[in-house]
Amino acid sequence: MSNPYTASSSSSVQTGLAGCNRKRLAIGRAHAAIFLLLFVPFTAIVFAAVNANANDLSNAIYTTAGSISGPFVGAIARDFQNCCFSASLRIATCCGPILIIGIAAQFLPLGHLRWARTLQLFAWTTGWLLWFGGGLLSFGHALS
Repeated sequence: MSNPYTASSSSSVQTGLAGCNRKRLAIGRAHAAIFLLLFVPFTAIVFAAVNANANDLSNAIYTTAGSISGPFVGAIARDFQNCCFSASLRIATCCGPILIIGIAAQFLPLGHLRWARTLQLFAWTTGWLLWFGGGLLSFGHALS
């Protein structure tokens, strides 16, 4: 008789104390590392650029806090002026769908295909890279 409280080493599904199955998370350490490797330099660039062009530190902190918003960082830096916000919206309409596809790819049931994890990490990296790249483009418009 097998023990219902132990996980089988050949299965990708783990069994807990109550017999509940826990599947492997779609987003793991590699995703967090990739995100941080893209987000931290982008945030540092935003802070340095705003701090160099602003008279007060509060605007630099405010804009840096909004750096996760990607293409909208330029509008945030200029207090959502009409031309900067319009430029941010145009850039976001290009970058947003790619980010959504990159995130959605993590939850596709690709099974145990050998290249599936590589494809998912590529989609994740591309989505965030273009999102933050759109932020730099928006930021360039705001500072021009």
